Amino acid sequence: MKIFNTLQSFCLLLMFLMSAMSAEAHYDFKEDNVYYRIIDNVGLKVSVVNNGEIDGFNGCYSGEVTIPATVTFDNKTYSVKAIQDSAFVLSKSLTKITLPEGLESIGILAFGTCEKLKEITIPNTVTKIGAMAFGYCSGLETVSLSENLEYVDTLTFADCVNLTHINLPNSLTGIGPFAFIGCEKLTTVTIPELVTKIDGYAFMNCKGLTTVDMENDVEIIEIGAFKNCIKLVEINLSNSLRYIGELCFHYCGSLKSIIIPNTVKTIDAWCFEGCTGLTEIDLPNSVTKLGNKAFYKCTSLTRAALSDSIKIVDYLTFYGCENLKEVNIPKSAQMIRAQSFYGCSSLTEVDIPASVYSIEDDAFNGCTNLSKITLPSNIALKWLNERSFCNCKSLQDFTIPNSVWKILTGAFASSGLKSIFIPEGVIDIHPRAFEGCQYLSEIVVDPNNPNYDSRENCNALIDSRGNTLLIGGKKTKIPSTVKEIHQNAFRGRFGLTSIDIPNSVIKIWDHAFAHCTDLKQVMIPESIVLLGWGVFRGCTELTDIYSKIKHPDQIFINTDCFAEVPTTTCRLHVPVGSVEAYRTTDQWKDFVHIYEHNFDCLSDVNLDGEVNIADINSVIDAIMRQDGDYSSLHDVNLDGEVNIADINGVINELLKTK
Repeated sequence: MKIFNTLQSFCLLLMFLMSAMSAEAHYDFKEDNVYYRIIDNVGLKVSVVNNGEIDGFNGCYSGEVTIPATVTFDNKTYSVKAIQDSAFVLSKSLTKITLPEGLESIGILAFGTCEKLKEITIPNTVTKIGAMAFGYCSGLETVSLSENLEYVDTLTFADCVNLTHINLPNSLTGIGPFAFIGCEKLTTVTIPELVTKIDGYAFMNCKGLTTVDMENDVEIIEIGAFKNCIKLVEINLSNSLRYIGELCFHYCGSLKSIIIPNTVKTIDAWCFEGCTGLTEIDLPNSVTKLGNKAFYKCTSLTRAALSDSIKIVDYLTFYGCENLKEVNIPKSAQMIRAQSFYGCSSLTEVDIPASVYSIEDDAFNGCTNLSKITLPSNIALKWLNERSFCNCKSLQDFTIPNSVWKILTGAFASSGLKSIFIPEGVIDIHPRAFEGCQYLSEIVVDPNNPNYDSRENCNALIDSRGNTLLIGGKKTKIPSTVKEIHQNAFRGRFGLTSIDIPNSVIKIWDHAFAHCTDLKQVMIPESIVLLGWGVFRGCTELTDIYSKIKHPDQIFINTDCFAEVPTTTCRLHVPVGSVEAYRTTDQWKDFVHIYEHNFDCLSDVNLDGEVNIADINSVIDAIMRQDGDYSSLHDVNLDGEVNIADINGVINELLKTK
C-alpha cells in the first residue's frame, strides 16, 4: 500500500534523526548497564536514556534489562520516572525489559525497532506513552498496558506484525493515528467506554483482525481506521457514533453485515469500498450525508435501504455493485450524481422521486437488467445528462417528463428502447442521445414542439430548423422534405431491412447506417453530394444498392463508406449509361456486380423504350433460369428479388398505359 510504504520510510528516517539527536545528548551516570539522566535534582527524579553512542543502526541495550524503581548515585536515591525519547531505539538484541512501578511516561520512539522484544508489561503508574514508542517491534507478541493510560499515541505499535493480544484499559480516552497500523496478527479489539474518537488509520492493515467491539462513547471514527482489515467479519458500532470517516472500512472483504446506529449523521467517501462480502445495508434516517464511492464495488451487495434524509446520491456510490437488486432513492434526494449506479447489472426497477432535479453523467450506465424507471409527472428534473441511461439493455419504455428541456449526448445510447415520445418542452436534443438503440422502431414528437418533429408519421426525429433527420428506427419512412441525415442516425438499428432515401437528401453524414446488420436494400437518390465516413460500414447483409447518382465521380465519398459491405455479392444498380463511370470511380469500383437500371421507367425491363409483353417475358425468363444471373432491370419492384411480384409490376404498368 503506497501510503503505508511512504509512512514506513518516513518513520525509519525519523528514527535515524532522533537517534542522532539523542547521541549528542549526555547521560549523568550508569548503573547495572543502564544509563540515567537526572531530570529533577530537587525531587530526585531520573529518566532512562541511551549512552549517546549509537553504533550505526544498533542501539546500546541488549539481552534482558531490568529497570529498578529507584537508583542510587552520589549518595542520593533517585526515583525512575521516565523512559526518555529513543532510549532503547534500534536495540535489536534486547529480548526482555522489566519496567518498575512508579514509572510515569515512556517517550517517543523509546523502544522503536527492538525486533527481539516479545512481551512487555507497562506499569499502572504510566499515564503517557509517546508516538512510535514500540513501532516496528516485529517480535512483540503481547502487551499489557497501564490501567491509567489515557491515550495510545501516533504509530505507538506500528508494524508490530506478531502482536496477537493487547488490552486497551478502561482509562483510555483516545486512539491516535496509525496507532496499530500493520499489526497483522491482532485478532480482536475491544474499544473502552471512555474513548470518544478513533483516529485515522488506527487499525489499518490489521489483516488478522476479525472482531471489534465498541462501547457506547465512541462518537467519531476517522479516515481509514479499519482500512484493509481483510478478515474483519464483525464490528459492533457505538450507539453514540456520529461520524464514519473516509476509507473507514475500505476493502474489508470479509465483512458481511454491519448495523449503522441511528445516531450516525455522516458516512464519508470510500467508506465501504471493496467490501465484497457485504450483502445488505440499512441506513437510518439520521444519516444526512453519504460520501462518494461509499459502496463502490461491493459486489455481493443485493439490497440497500437509503436514509430519507439524504439529498445527494453521490458520485460512484454503488458503482460496480453487480448483484444489487433493490435500492430506494429517498424522497429527500435532489441529485443522483455521476456513475452512482454504474454497472449495477442486477438492478431491475428504480423509482425516482419528484424532488430530483438532476441525474448526472453515467448515473445508471450499464444497468443492463433495468427495465422499469418510474418518474412522477411533477418531477423537478430539467435535463438528462450524458450517458445517464446508456447500455440499459432491458429498458424498453421511458416516459420523458414534461419538465425536461435538454437531452445530452448518449443519454439513452445502446439502451433497449423500442419507442420514444418527445414532449413539447424538449428543445435541445443531442444528435447522439439515442445512438445505438438497436430496437428503436417508433418515434413520435409532440406536434407543438418548436424545434423537432416527426412529420408525416415518419417514425423519425427531425430537427425542424435544418430539416435534418437525427434519429431513425426500423419503421422509419424518410419524408421528402429532409435535406440531411445526421451521423449515426440509424447506426446499429435491428429490423431495418430496406431504406428509400428521397431525392431531397443532399448529405448523409458519418456512420448514418453503420452496422445495420439486417439492412438488405438501399435506394440512394441522385441529389446526394456527400457520403460521409462509414455510412454503410458493417452492413454485412446488403444484397442490393440502388444508386440514382448519374455521375459518381462528381460527389464526395469517404474512403470507408462501404467498409465490410460484401462487395463481391451485393448488386449495385446504377442509371442507364453510367456503369463504366462506376467501375472506374473509387469506392464504387469495388463492387463486382454493377447493373444498369432504368429508374425513369422500372417496368421497361428490356430498355426498348416501351412497356409491353416483351418485358413480361424477360422477367419470366429470369425467374426460370433460377441461377441468380439476372440484370437488376428484372427487379421491377426493387425488393432485391426477381419473382412473380415483378411480373405483376409490369402488368400494372401496362394497365396504366391502356
